[in-house]
Amino acid sequence: MKKTFLSFVALSSLAFAQDSALLTSQELSGVTLASDGHKQTLREKMLQKELELQVPRETVPVEAINYPIKTPIPKTAEYLPMLQTLLHIEKGTLPNPIGVSIIGSFMEENYNIKRFNGTMGASIGNKIAFGLKDAITKDKQKVMDAINNSSLSAQQKFLAKTFVNLFTTSTATAQGIASLINNTLGAGEQKEWQLSEGKVHTRTGAVGVKLDTWIFPFMQLFATGTYLNMQQSTNVGNATIPLKQSLLGLNSITFPVGILENKLDGWAVMGGTTLAIGYKGFFLSCMIAGGYVKLDDLVNDVSGFVKKPFMYIAPRIGYSLGGIMTAHFGVQRVELFGSTSGNDLSKITGGLVDNFNIDIEKYPVNFLVGTNFTPMRDLGISFEYVFSPDVRGLNAEIAYRF
Repeated sequence: MKKTFLSFVALSSLAFAQDSALLTSQELSGVTLASDGHKQTLREKMLQKELELQVPRETVPVEAINYPIKTPIPKTAEYLPMLQTLLHIEKGTLPNPIGVSIIGSFMEENYNIKRFNGTMGASIGNKIAFGLKDAITKDKQKVMDAINNSSLSAQQKFLAKTFVNLFTTSTATAQGIASLINNTLGAGEQKEWQLSEGKVHTRTGAVGVKLDTWIFPFMQLFATGTYLNMQQSTNVGNATIPLKQSLLGLNSITFPVGILENKLDGWAVMGGTTLAIGYKGFFLSCMIAGGYVKLDDLVNDVSGFVKKPFMYIAPRIGYSLGGIMTAHFGVQRVELFGSTSGNDLSKITGGLVDNFNIDIEKYPVNFLVGTNFTPMRDLGISFEYVFSPDVRGLNAEIAYRF
């Protein structure tokens, strides 16, 4: 399931589209400092320095946005983004600097399993041997009748019934068979299993909250927290497991596994930055972030079924129509550190398998096509379609800015 749990992270960069007003502009005017002789505050000193270093007006073509819905310029716009005076940008030219967003996504993904390493339970021999002992003891007479009615020779029938009696009455006999199974399968050792199918299908829904601020006109800082719910179906088919030592001329054993269903539930947190530049309506941005995801298996009651850090990078290029409507295209890459591992699978398999380690074969990037509508400086609405040979999905965001 590598890289299947975090598709929601593309939403974090959509805020750039909402703030692409740094591609439009208005002349800076009326920036003055106290001149009545009173002691300057730190902010006044900073503005004084920015005025001294102020770049020429024509080098920063930032124009004011003519919002369809007019709202007042908030107090926060006097302080953020920083360097507005230095860059000749009038207060309130850019959208409100601080945002609180509701983000959501739905993603459908199909992957191939590249490598599957499984660890047999340390007590798998005991589970099989003593489980079989209990089952035969419970229906011992039926087993004896089946032997008597079989086509075995008289000598073979005698040996079979003798073994059944020893197996059901002697703990030492069952323990000897358990040790043989443990030694043959390599109990407690992780080995690569060969799967006849190895297909993974997931459907993931996510909803969360994002906080962001434009600390500079070209730099946004943000943090997100997201709830995830995933329905996963893994078609294993038959699993061929290599034996630690040959048994009756066999070097491996094949088990029919079929389709495994998981319902995963958990959360992901992420923080990072978006860097942006623009010229005459065109803009280029790059979002870089890191985070952590934790998912529990609700069906099998396994806490921490997936736990791992990840990194996200997404460059985008687009065009802004007067700062009100934007369109962009880009790519995203999610890098999860370490293979996806299942922990405490003994709960699911009754002690037969302790855990597994899986690598997914996946297209290296997802492509992004998105748009944003900002009818007022306080509000932005964004949509983004995510696609690749493996993935189809939709991201959405509604942001209130102040």
